[in-house]
This record gives sequence, C-alpha cells and structure tokens, in this order.
Amino acid sequence: MVSAARALLASVTRVLLLADMVVVRQLLLAKDKVARSLDRLESVSNFAEFVRAFTEFGGGMVELARLTAERRADLRDERRRAQVAAARNVLERSTLMLLTSSKTCLRHPGSASARENRDTVFCQMRRAMDLIHYVVRDGLPGHEEQSHEVVF
Repeated sequence: MVSAARALLASVTRVLLLADMVVVRQLLLAKDKVARSLDRLESVSNFAEFVRAFTEFGGGMVELARLTAERRADLRDERRRAQVAAARNVLERSTLMLLTSSKTCLRHPGSASARENRDTVFCQMRRAMDLIHYVVRDGLPGHEEQSHEVVF
C-alpha cells in the first residue's frame, strides 16, 4: 500500500513538472513573439507599416501580460514575484511611450533626440522581457539557481 502511494505521488509530481514546463514554454514563446514584434517596430519606415506592426505587437503584449500574470501567481518566492511585477509594470508603461516616441520619430526622421528617446524605450522593454525570461527559466529543473539582476 505504501509503495503504491509513493508511486502515485511520484507520477503526480512528474505530471505537475511537465505541466509547469509547458506553461514556461508558452510564456517564453509569447515573449519571443513580442521581441520579434519589437524588432519589426524598430525598422518601420512609414505610418502604414507602423500601424500594422503596432497592432501585431499589441496582440502579443496582451498574451504576454496574461501569461506573466498567471505565472506570477504561481511563484512562491516573493523576490521573483516582485521581479515579474516590476517587469510587467515597465512593459505596460513603456507601451504608451513606445507609441508616442515611434510616432514622433516617424514625423521627424532627422531628429536625433526623437530617435534616442525611441531607442531608450526599446531598450527598457527588452530589459524587462529579459528579466521575465531569467525569472521564469531559473525555476526550471536543470537550471542552476543564479541571481540575474536587470537594472531599469
């Protein structure tokens, strides 16, 4: 009876680990999709391209926000929860700044300060996504516990 209970517990544990790995994979795929959208946004040259790229980016951000919120709720370590919350906050705030700075850059293509502002927003967003990536990956089996500090 005890050995059957242990076997059942081991099986349930394996299923839970597998399910966790699937969730992490989905989150990382969503993050990669947003990263590709950011790359596309960075290279647009006119408003029509910008609108299409920003629409795609918005859809990816909604999915990433949903998955990171679910993952944050699953995290037990308060420090990791805070890191995910901070990264989500940066992404949410930066989305409006990205819209404004990109439109300004398209209206004033010769302005170095407009381009610098836009590039700074892109950099902030990429750092936030990197932080999410590191927090999520640290929790997977086979990954050493490391401290990955990303400064905003």
